[in-house]
Amino acid sequence: MPQRKLKFCELFIHLDGRPIRFDDRPYLPQIYASTARRLVVRASRQVEKSTFLANSILYELATNPGIRILFVCPRQEQAFVFVHTRFQPMLEQSPILRRQLLGIGNKKLHVTNMRFNNESQLYVRAAFHSADSARGISADLLIVDEFQDVAGGTLAVLQETLSHARCGRILLTGTPKMIENGLEGVYAQSTANEWTLACDECGANVILDERCLGTDNGSRATQTPTGARAIG
Repeated sequence: MPQRKLKFCELFIHLDGRPIRFDDRPYLPQIYASTARRLVVRASRQVEKSTFLANSILYELATNPGIRILFVCPRQEQAFVFVHTRFQPMLEQSPILRRQLLGIGNKKLHVTNMRFNNESQLYVRAAFHSADSARGISADLLIVDEFQDVAGGTLAVLQETLSHARCGRILLTGTPKMIENGLEGVYAQSTANEWTLACDECGANVILDERCLGTDNGSRATQTPTGARAIG
């Protein structure tokens, strides 16, 4: 069911103390609905990529007991910020998920190696210079955030963590800074789905870029488009 993850989030996940909603986020449902084994999300800042990743991790941990997830950021500080400001608060504020994954009481999680009550696991690593920190880990799902900043050639090493998985999956997200980086490389190999906005004047679907900048604010649309592509 393509919408299963989205419905799960609306039912069980809380953000800022309230059930999460997607009414004002029309560009997100199709990303949540993707069933691709390899998904690339190339997007601008502040379009809730981190929330999407935290939701995806919580969904997988809760619905696939025993799953092993490897989450990678370029720098250790970024990984810790994600865990402390996104993942853990959302888990702790979501009553049903908290009970299922943490049980009763105040179970403390080790930031880099988390094991939950249903035997699912989350490994958190950094790979700015190399993927050495992930060597020896066996995972079913590999997630790399800010992929444009990880060391060149890192993905090939990280993918080896999926070598024993029955159906290994990869999720890559990032914000392009320039054309020459790994994010652009994997994006160029993908299926080229792009999110557009309808022009207020002519109704044509357009992708927001520098050509849309001008001095007249008018009644421009406020949603931010996102690019996401499935590879192979």
